[in-house]
Amino acid sequence: MDRRISGVQFEISDFGFEIYFVQFQNFLALRYTLSHVSYYGRRGGRGGGRGVPRVLLVNPPIYDFTAFDFWLRPYGLLRVGGRLRSCECTAFDYLVSHERDAFGRGRFERQAVLKPAPFADVPRRFYRFGRTREDFLDLLSSRTFDVVLVQTVMTYWYLGVREVIEDVRRLQPHARIILGGVYATLCPGHAGSLGADQVIEGLDLQPLELPLSDGLPLWEGVDTEVGVLKITDGCPFRCTYRS
Repeated sequence: MDRRISGVQFEISDFGFEIYFVQFQNFLALRYTLSHVSYYGRRGGRGGGRGVPRVLLVNPPIYDFTAFDFWLRPYGLLRVGGRLRSCECTAFDYLVSHERDAFGRGRFERQAVLKPAPFADVPRRFYRFGRTREDFLDLLSSRTFDVVLVQTVMTYWYLGVREVIEDVRRLQPHARIILGGVYATLCPGHAGSLGADQVIEGLDLQPLELPLSDGLPLWEGVDTEVGVLKITDGCPFRCTYRS
């Protein structure tokens, strides 16, 4: 199996570090199992057997003053997808950049939107970053899902999470919507007010009530020009202004 990385050589050890800047030449070769996995927009979905849960994993759009793709990949969501390989999984990533440079960095599509009231006095334009809402609606109109897992990151990015919930509720009201990630863990009460069926706090996936297994992150579910290697969780520092 070819695991060459452009311009970078690495050795995985027991010491913790993260690499966010590598560009994979043959990363698709790392896809060791493709059963019940699809990436909407890259290739068609594959149906699972009768009784196999149909799971949609969503990385929402960003609502903010600025956003740029510095190798931004939904690693937490992909780790969850790796534990759900016995399900029929489909990944939808709103944050697919374009006009990338030689290092794999790029710009997201953006549309100017109204600023939330707390930002009314900020003299900057406010945007929605990510793929169009119509792309997601096309998926929801053409496929049926039992469970929709939505990744959350920054607490003030909840507007994108709410957008995803609204669209799923409108087109697939039967689907169970579950939030997880940083925002869901830090502000579970506020996250729960957005209309999801369940909010998962922390790293325990047992409350999902889905068949879990051990597996590598679901990298085949997203754009693989750039990848992330994560070997530790958390940060050794204790900054008072960080969560």
